[in-house]
Amino acid sequence: MNYINYSIFKGEQAVIKVYTSLVLTGATVTKLCIKKPDGTTIVEKVATIDPGDPKYLIATLLAADLNQSGDYLLQAYIEKGTLKKYGATCQFTVHERWE
Repeated sequence: MNYINYSIFKGEQAVIKVYTSLVLTGATVTKLCIKKPDGTTIVEKVATIDPGDPKYLIATLLAADLNQSGDYLLQAYIEKGTLKKYGATCQFTVHERWE
């Protein structure tokens, strides 16, 4: 199961880390596909392989990427050798900030 262990707020930058279950060392393409709550898709974000654990991808989402509150869907995509694979879809919530 993929999850984010801290709160993300609308209009703020966030670093996310996604578990893939595959050792990604040597992968030539690593990215995250993200769908906003209104159904629009964020341009696919390039993700880096976590040097401490190569089964994880890390990406920075900018404030402009997180401009809606609600549930976002995320899916990792990798290419390694002849393997071209999408991961399971996971969800994270972007919250409204209390003023």
